[in-house]
Amino acid sequence: MNLPSDIEDQQLKQITALLQLCVERAARAAEHLRFSFGNKTDLACAVLLLALIDHGRSVLALLAAKAYPGVPVIGRSAIEAYIDICNLCSDPGYWPYLDADGVATFSEYDRLARSGENPILAPLAKTPEIKEIRRNYAQRRQALGRRKIKKLRILDKFERAKMGAAYTSYYGLISSETHNGLENLLSRYVATEGKQLRVRQPGEQAGHRYEAPVSLTVSEAIIRGTEKVLVHCRHGTAAMAEASAELERITALCLTLEEQAIGQALVAAEEAH
Repeated sequence: MNLPSDIEDQQLKQITALLQLCVERAARAAEHLRFSFGNKTDLACAVLLLALIDHGRSVLALLAAKAYPGVPVIGRSAIEAYIDICNLCSDPGYWPYLDADGVATFSEYDRLARSGENPILAPLAKTPEIKEIRRNYAQRRQALGRRKIKKLRILDKFERAKMGAAYTSYYGLISSETHNGLENLLSRYVATEGKQLRVRQPGEQAGHRYEAPVSLTVSEAIIRGTEKVLVHCRHGTAAMAEASAELERITALCLTLEEQAIGQALVAAEEAH
């Protein structure tokens, strides 16, 4: 059910303030994070947390510019970072799978460059340091092979984090938005007024209005992701306490507003009869 625009505006304003708080608190926690650069799990956690915080900043910039179509795109990347954080913090043996991502990507690019199948990649094979680069990736590939570690599908990562349901629901929806599915594009850029269609104006929100739920989800990912990294690095989670409490308040408020909208719709329906 679509909420009245004034209620949706209230939601988005409150969620934007929450996201700002999450980014500020997480950034402050990251500045004081103590971890070992020599510990690959620690290092992966730290850089993924920094990426997650930057995704939050990007969403805030898009909201401020009223460039709403970009919010789900960044939201998707934020969730992917959060899933990797979840897996890293629960499984010390997970980090090689992240290394396998990079090894598999380079290996495929190098194969296409060598074979000439993709002329765009031809300069890669002529890079002065290419022999050293190939040797480095070959060593990493062999090490991963000895451990029988291969690149994971994104679904595998979600299932490892026990979030398979999120993959087939929330993640699937914003992936469709990211990949420019026709239905998403129509909702994003075409508005209906009576029986007439028109192109939406710049800054006008799309019909599906993903920006509020996506921003709320990114806020939660930043809070929970930061808490997980802090615990992994043997810090307390007090830095995120205020943001966590605000998340609970805003989530409850959004539910209340939705219930209010449903009530208004029922009253209007009764009056119509």
